[in-house]
Amino acid sequence: MTHANKPARSPLRRSTAWRYAAAALLILCLPLGCRDPRRKQPPRDPAVAGESLNRQEPAELVRALLEACRVLEQVGREGMKSPEAQAQFEEAEATLMAVADRNGVDEEYARVYGAARSDRARRRRVDGVIRSWPSVVARYISGVTSELPQPSIIQPHDYRLGIARNAHRVYRIVAREPEAEAALAEIRREAATTRNVRGELLRPGGDEYELWVRRRALERGLSPQPGALILVALRETTAGWGIVSVSLGPLDESQPLAQGEEQRE
Repeated sequence: MTHANKPARSPLRRSTAWRYAAAALLILCLPLGCRDPRRKQPPRDPAVAGESLNRQEPAELVRALLEACRVLEQVGREGMKSPEAQAQFEEAEATLMAVADRNGVDEEYARVYGAARSDRARRRRVDGVIRSWPSVVARYISGVTSELPQPSIIQPHDYRLGIARNAHRVYRIVAREPEAEAALAEIRREAATTRNVRGELLRPGGDEYELWVRRRALERGLSPQPGALILVALRETTAGWGIVSVSLGPLDESQPLAQGEEQRE
């Protein structure tokens, strides 16, 4: 039996075969390209990100935290549309993990909610607490423009603001909202020309005046007290300093009762 009369393969079938071969080659090459050691990968390990941090200087950790939160807020707002944005996100998140005192965070969380059932559960909830810090300060992080203040002693009433009870030092960082402050100033000027039901001008500082300002601010979606204090609490251990909590407080508490030496338990 000969193959002389075997029909030739059609051009369409040859084209389809080449397409399958090219697709298979591409699938094989993609993983190799992703693992190319010549490519520069951003550090994802907190230990790597924390190598340049001096844990004996709490102010350095606070500055690193604020910068990481600023980057994460920006990337979250603009989206990770490029490899550079992805690298910035991973770098900032690694820094966030590096400045945290994981044992201190876990200790405070366990005090409030009870101990975790397993090491895996403990790691997951500690990661969750630390990753929530940028969300806590997201609205105000762009308003941090002043120099880092001196740390202050933790007073008993500070704990109601979310400061960890195992912290030894707290930084009270002023964050302004210039646009909201300008809008509120306009509302106050309007209030000064407004009359009450008795036909009297509202007196600045009076109850009627402040109530009118508050209502008008809420109508415009503004806080009657723009801005906030970003409260960064740290604990000192034999390994150095680490951040144990990040919370917010009102600006009218920007003058702490005492400053200077850290409080020890």
